Amino acid sequence: MVEDRGTTSGPDGLELRLLGPVEVLVDGRPAALGGPGVRALLGLLLLATNRVVPVDRVIDVLWGDSPPTSARTIVHNYVHRLRRLLSSFDPGNRARIDTQGGGYVLVVDSHRVDLHRARELMAAASGAPLARRAELLRAALGLWRGPVLVDLPPQVRARIGLDVVEEVWLGAVEDRIQADLDLGEHASLATELRPLVAEHPYRERLVGQLMLALHRSGRRADALVVYQELRRRVVEAQGIDPGPELLDLYQRMLRDDPTLRVADPDAVRGSDGVLPRPAPVPAQLPLAPGGFTGRADELTALDNLLADRGRAGAPALGVLTGTAGAGKTALALAWAHAVAHEFPDGRLFASLRGFDPVNPPRGPGDVLARLLSALGVPAAGQPVDVDERAALYRSLLADRRVLVLLDDASDTEQVRPLLAGGGESLVLVTSRRRLDGLVVRHAARVLVVGELPPDTAVELVDVAAGAPRSRAEPDAVRELVELCGRLPLALRIAAARLASHPGRPAAELVAELADERRRLTGLDVPDGGVGVRGAFDVSYRNLTAEQAATFRLLGLHPGPAATVTAVAAMAGSDVGTVRSNLRALAAAHLVTEPEPDRFGAHDLLRLHARDLARHELTVGKRATALRRMIDYQLAACDRMRRLIRPVRDDLDFTGCVPAELLPTPTDPQQAVAWFDTEWPNLLALSRFLDEGAYLADVWQLARLLLNVLPIRSGWEDWTTLFQRGLRAARQLGDRSAEGMMLVGLGVAHDYFGQSEGALEHYTRAHDIAVELDDPRGAAVAAANLGSALLSLGRNAEAKERITSAIAFFRGLKDLHAEANQLQNLALCEQRMGRGATAVGHLRRSLELYQQTQDDDAVGRALANLAEVLLALGRVDEAEEHYRRALRLALDYRMLVSEAFARLGLGDVHHARREFEQCRTEWDKARELFERCGSAHAKEARDRLVRLGLDDPDDTPEPAGTCGV
Repeated sequence: MVEDRGTTSGPDGLELRLLGPVEVLVDGRPAALGGPGVRALLGLLLLATNRVVPVDRVIDVLWGDSPPTSARTIVHNYVHRLRRLLSSFDPGNRARIDTQGGGYVLVVDSHRVDLHRARELMAAASGAPLARRAELLRAALGLWRGPVLVDLPPQVRARIGLDVVEEVWLGAVEDRIQADLDLGEHASLATELRPLVAEHPYRERLVGQLMLALHRSGRRADALVVYQELRRRVVEAQGIDPGPELLDLYQRMLRDDPTLRVADPDAVRGSDGVLPRPAPVPAQLPLAPGGFTGRADELTALDNLLADRGRAGAPALGVLTGTAGAGKTALALAWAHAVAHEFPDGRLFASLRGFDPVNPPRGPGDVLARLLSALGVPAAGQPVDVDERAALYRSLLADRRVLVLLDDASDTEQVRPLLAGGGESLVLVTSRRRLDGLVVRHAARVLVVGELPPDTAVELVDVAAGAPRSRAEPDAVRELVELCGRLPLALRIAAARLASHPGRPAAELVAELADERRRLTGLDVPDGGVGVRGAFDVSYRNLTAEQAATFRLLGLHPGPAATVTAVAAMAGSDVGTVRSNLRALAAAHLVTEPEPDRFGAHDLLRLHARDLARHELTVGKRATALRRMIDYQLAACDRMRRLIRPVRDDLDFTGCVPAELLPTPTDPQQAVAWFDTEWPNLLALSRFLDEGAYLADVWQLARLLLNVLPIRSGWEDWTTLFQRGLRAARQLGDRSAEGMMLVGLGVAHDYFGQSEGALEHYTRAHDIAVELDDPRGAAVAAANLGSALLSLGRNAEAKERITSAIAFFRGLKDLHAEANQLQNLALCEQRMGRGATAVGHLRRSLELYQQTQDDDAVGRALANLAEVLLALGRVDEAEEHYRRALRLALDYRMLVSEAFARLGLGDVHHARREFEQCRTEWDKARELFERCGSAHAKEARDRLVRLGLDDPDDTPEPAGTCGV
């Protein structure tokens, strides 16, 4: 950071500093603190001055994912040493560490901590006259002696997360620069701002200040260049333009707007020095609850509360209270969304975490800071004192109509500072407690949210289940809602179980829940869910040991939805047992079953499961489960690829996992469908293997996917998989694997029309094969080189390599490779004017592909044969073959093959001068090529352009060459 960070003297006696190296000053002199562990603990506590830091948070900061088994003991020792040090520095006990609620809190007057003194100075600056404002901001910035906690190890600083504090500094720098701009100091600021903008190139406020400083210094051209450079960066990085305020400034500079000249300093109060920003209109309400039903009486009562708002003596405060799971938050959100138009000045929302089993309740000061930020008050402009912050909050609401929804309050004292002072704003609170204090002191109107009436409960089950179950089984559904206690959360869980098994009679679920000993297990009703982790833990503690172990294993799986067989492989167990456990987890809403025998979880649940696996499984058990999962995925891919087309490598995972766990498709179409469903998991696995340095597995997975990539994948997935594999192979020093990865990248470039890139990769693969004295590898690479040379129009060179490769593969009786090269040889002959010879090669290659049962290759061969027939004027035969190719492409959902077939059909229509049908097919081809990221899209676009010029002599290009 470029801003000068000097020193500013602190309070007498004891001072604690984190804006730079961690320091404790006693009467202005630094005191010895000890080792990095103690310093890191002090830095963490200083950032959370007077707030509890949980022990788990300390452990995570100090050691990350690999804490020692004695981590809690070590933390305890650090705390003991730090307490002793603070006591020796400060016998007056002005700074001490208390133990509270499973964590530690540094109790100290905030003015003794440099960060809080800086915030106080910034708050004072926000309302000060211009010159005084600049002075106060300089004083605040002078407290920074360097990057925050700069003497701590980088990984510790990263885990602490210092972005918020750095943002405070940067905001203060911008405010100070703005004050100086308003004071007419633009000449010096132009020099100062250059390095700041270089360090923060996307920070639009800094860029705007630099533009303004240059403009006022008579350098309008330079100012305009600054904007143009930012726009270029933003467009290249994000595909969007800079914000409207900066665009407005740029346009005003183009017009040489006189209002941009130095103004009366006291008249300029805008946050960016150009135009004051309008007060924001916050719209913070979470999404309205889906399937909300009933609660007519409660909604009427809330409507009456709204109607009475603003009347003399009428309350502007409502409280929804009731047991966990009663649907208080759902009711509050449903009503808030319905009446949002009544609050044109904003809808604020804050989760107070009153009953979160992990995180402490949010203090009023913290909540006020969030609400003030939503109302447009920057952090640097907020008072430090909670009472002053509350007063500012009430002042901002005084003349506005704002709805404030405070969810999950713990007690009256938490809520009281968050109340509006009057006017037409309204505060609605939800809590498990009644909050009688709000009734006594603030005339709050309380609504008790209890169980649903029987008819409404039945309606909720019908809505949530997605079908009117009560019509088919009225008695069973009514009994079900009573077994659920007509509690909305329990009803939704029961309905979700009915929805996930639409063929299962409701009576079966009733029979399961009728046994009181099994009812909670069957419903797995959380305790009402306050905070994600707390709600998850409630469900997790209700699991059997096997179910809990299965949940932890899901946390290790990198993909979004693991198959039951993959989890069984990880567990080393049978499918039936694992399926039973997973469905128990689904009933507990710890996992979902989006498709039969596929189980996923919400992102936060997956993280929770991963944390549990990390903390409750040994390193050895995690490694074993991961190895089993990797072996399963590789073995499954190996089995599936062999059904699609012949395999040309030595990779064989037969026997790596029990055969009964592997998928059992019997034909290529089923295998491709398996890859379609499993693709997100395989991409996630590749990323996981790459990040985890499973080097051999990275390149092996890429190679196993090569058979399906031309059928399904786009350019990005294909090249990413093989670039990872190439990197891994080189790290291993495995030249054979490196050659295979280069071939895969070459085929990708060839397939998507990047012929120069294909030639480069094939050449490198050929060199490696020659180096390794691998005749077959050299033949494959030579054949692929022929394919690339053909695409580049180097027909003679291509034919020489292709002919040699055909002889080699014919000798090996490799029908598929021979067929590939016959395709390429046919294209050579066609380009050399020997169309009849080309037809013969193509028909032979088609026969060979049909023998190998490679329908994707059959489709390509049909398209290429149709291409040559069309060039020979045999239009009807060409159309027949194109339509056969199209049917195959549609059957297998092969987008690139479909695009080539449609391109050819367009050529057929063009030959018949059926221009409308021609345009339709070419346009579909263009769309498909573009969706796949193929360079062949240009061929379709060029045809469409020529069609627009009514050129009937369009000469079509080949449908594509064939790599091995």
